[in-house]
Amino acid sequence: MSSITFRKRPVPVEAMQTAPTDPMVAEKDREEQNRLVAQWISNAGGDVVSFGVTGIDIGTLEGTMTASPGDWIIRGVQGEFYPCKPDIFAKTYDTVDVEAEARAAERFFTASEHDDVVALRDRIVALGAETDRRVPAGRNKSLALTALEDVQMRGNRGLFAPEHLR
Repeated sequence: MSSITFRKRPVPVEAMQTAPTDPMVAEKDREEQNRLVAQWISNAGGDVVSFGVTGIDIGTLEGTMTASPGDWIIRGVQGEFYPCKPDIFAKTYDTVDVEAEARAAERFFTASEHDDVVALRDRIVALGAETDRRVPAGRNKSLALTALEDVQMRGNRGLFAPEHLR
């Protein structure tokens, strides 16, 4: 059997970078940056085990992980947090211009289009709630719920794409 090529889905995520090791930056300033990142995680319901100038220990779906100096901490689609090395982050993520995307999304919907979007969303939300209720916490649950986000996105694209692109 031959391998199959996949493309990572374009799902926007929030992220903050821990303070990199920099001899030109005072240790107290690096620790303050990590305190701000830890506060962001805690305020969003994440589990900060500890933080300091050397990094941040966070509770993840796979257990406690350490974000080293310069690592990015990503808030996933289910609100979970996990660290990512800077080189991997740079290869995987682009900055999103939220305002430009909102302007591009502005469009007038017909009543029928609105009803289609609402009906699709309601069914996906119900399936998401059922998945959340029945599937134990962990990677598979997170991936299942992420797939539902993709279903919503592709459904909406199908509803609004020009005829020749459907």
